[in-house]
Amino acid sequence: MKTYRTIAGRAAFSYQAKRFILGGFILVTIAACASRTRSTKEIVYLIPENFEGAVVIIYGQSDGATPDMDTGKLVFRIPADGLLKVNASKRTADGSPKFFYAHNDGRQTEIELLVSSDPTNKFRTSRQVSDEEREDTIFATSYENGEFLTANGAVQFRNFRIGKDKDGNYNYTRMQEKITDVQRTFPR
Repeated sequence: MKTYRTIAGRAAFSYQAKRFILGGFILVTIAACASRTRSTKEIVYLIPENFEGAVVIIYGQSDGATPDMDTGKLVFRIPADGLLKVNASKRTADGSPKFFYAHNDGRQTEIELLVSSDPTNKFRTSRQVSDEEREDTIFATSYENGEFLTANGAVQFRNFRIGKDKDGNYNYTRMQEKITDVQRTFPR
């Protein structure tokens, strides 16, 4: 059975060969899309009730905590000092972030993630936020990734702030100090 025939000196694939190639292309595309959707899982950060300040999560620590899995969500329970070391890799913790105050009575109150939509410098969450609300409401802000070098290689971390935007500079400074303090605990 021939899989191709010659037309004017050129090889032309048969209908079956074209279907096979197209089918393979479709399977590769579906597999690529499926692998990307794994990183869109929900990441939940449970913040202690009334906490305001910097949060730093250090990844890949053998003595670190193991994040909880709750109905397909990866849950990080942030301690009162805002510093959490976990044994999970940073890649494991990629996904769509949600922030909640964990109240002593078991309730959870969502904290919105505030981002700036440059170049207009308008601030938003899943909705537009007024300047007054931005100044006086507690948000999660500055959700960023980073790494620092140690004698044993790179250490990856994620940091963010919980607080009112008007306290942003103060909280940002505290966050940088917390990262520097953590760096000092690693061999150089």
